[in-house]
Amino acid sequence: MKTFTTFAAELARLGLSTAEAARKSGISYWTIYQHARGWRGVSAEAALRYEQRLGIPRAVLRPDLWPAQTRAARGEQ
Repeated sequence: MKTFTTFAAELARLGLSTAEAARKSGISYWTIYQHARGWRGVSAEAALRYEQRLGIPRAVLRPDLWPAQTRAARGEQ
């Protein structure tokens, strides 16, 4: 079981707690906690909401769905 995920790293980079991310994104605390722990995968819909409301690029959270944007989201060329 993963304990540290890309999503958790993005929350840390933004300086957001699970509770703050829940308030800003409109996604429940428990769902965000599960995403951060790797207990639940980030759905396409959640990835879009995280991008819109938290500024986490969807390609970082779901490179399987948005592969062309993954390198750009990481700042690579």
